[in-house]
Amino acid sequence: MFHGKMKAVTFSYDDAVTQDQRLIHLFNKYGLKATFNINYDKLGVARSLIREGVTVAHCKPQPYEVPGIYAGHEVAGHTLTHAHLPRVSDDEVIRQVEDDIKKLSGLVGYDVVGTVFPCGDFDDRVIDLMRNHTSAAYARTTKHTDSFEPQKDLLRFEANVHHCQWDRLFAMAKEFIEMKPQTPQIFYIWGHAYEFDIDNSWDKMEEFCRLISGHDDIFYGTNREVLLGEDYIPKTPNQDLSVLFVGNSYTYVNKLWDQLWEVASSMGYRVSVDHVTKGGYRLCQMNDPENEYGAQVAQKLKENSYEVVFLQEQSHTPISDPENFYSAVRELCQKDRAIGARPILYQTWGRKAGHEVLAEYGWTPEGMSRALSASYRAIGEETKATVSPVGDAFLDVYQNHPEIDLYHEDKTHPSPAGTYLAALCLFATLYRTSPVGVPYVFGVESDEEALILQKAAHRAVFGEE
Repeated sequence: MFHGKMKAVTFSYDDAVTQDQRLIHLFNKYGLKATFNINYDKLGVARSLIREGVTVAHCKPQPYEVPGIYAGHEVAGHTLTHAHLPRVSDDEVIRQVEDDIKKLSGLVGYDVVGTVFPCGDFDDRVIDLMRNHTSAAYARTTKHTDSFEPQKDLLRFEANVHHCQWDRLFAMAKEFIEMKPQTPQIFYIWGHAYEFDIDNSWDKMEEFCRLISGHDDIFYGTNREVLLGEDYIPKTPNQDLSVLFVGNSYTYVNKLWDQLWEVASSMGYRVSVDHVTKGGYRLCQMNDPENEYGAQVAQKLKENSYEVVFLQEQSHTPISDPENFYSAVRELCQKDRAIGARPILYQTWGRKAGHEVLAEYGWTPEGMSRALSASYRAIGEETKATVSPVGDAFLDVYQNHPEIDLYHEDKTHPSPAGTYLAALCLFATLYRTSPVGVPYVFGVESDEEALILQKAAHRAVFGEE
């Protein structure tokens, strides 16, 4: 398995600190290989930590230094900012993991394929998101196992020992060296290089390197080489996505699912779309298995393997009956995640000036839009579901480009241009890719108008021009 050998040793070190260079010198001296896990957005930060009453440097290299420092070893991710993933939204989990991997890949010039959970924090939701929406092939936890057997779920990988557990470290090393296995066995050690400064244990680490190295029956490799093998082909996230739309006429007018397919396909993405929609319906009805359409939702979730479910509430329920909305979203998110799907909330917009609902509730188009946005974001934050801010993009265009009419003549449903704007927002949310420059155009009179809508969708989703 390991270049003809049955035993492999690999190391994993977190945070990318300047002490890594001294550790790499040791590894190179003894012919050992390691993986170093980096928070891309923290590169270049200089600070110190106090551990066990000792102040130690916790300074990170500049980005341009990374390729040279870690040459001959492996670079892997550690999230962009050392985020505690169970505490953040679905979208932020994906961004923290995938953007870290992408940026590091560009920096080192090869495909980064692994990551490590900051502080060992993860849960089933995080694992499902990583499995379905990132290119991470393995992810190390801070849990330990006494077994050297290869593990089946590499996104929950458990190390054998932290290097500061010196007695356990040396005892396991001696056991591993003496083994004559008939099946593959892996000895995995992890830690932080700055920890050797806390108790000045560099000599002890060199003693360990001397002990574990130089054995003809052991393969010494990076995490990637040991866990994935030399023939591993990096995966691409978000390929062949299967998406379900659950909503009402704001979704089925102009067939939003078809428009998303057109936008994604024109950008080279593959997505299959499905839908359950009924005019005027609320999500509480779509959540009710006794309801005709709610039963369809339940059946589709049972029979299909969707990666994403878009949830769209009736147009004013989030602010006229928020508890009803919140309750339905909570339950539908739970059902979606039970099948491994990522729920995304499709935030709708306020009515156009002159619509009777505005007068009935005393709203303005701007006030209704902002209230809807706040309601969607509140339940999104609570459930950690991603919100696709279609309504925010609508308001942007409504206020700044009145020449583009996003509304049907009924002043509530989307015009073809409105549906195109919605599709652009959903695309940007789904793939974390800017919609500016999307080749497919629908519902507008010119390429200039299409660009206006693309830029509005980009601003709404990414918060920048």
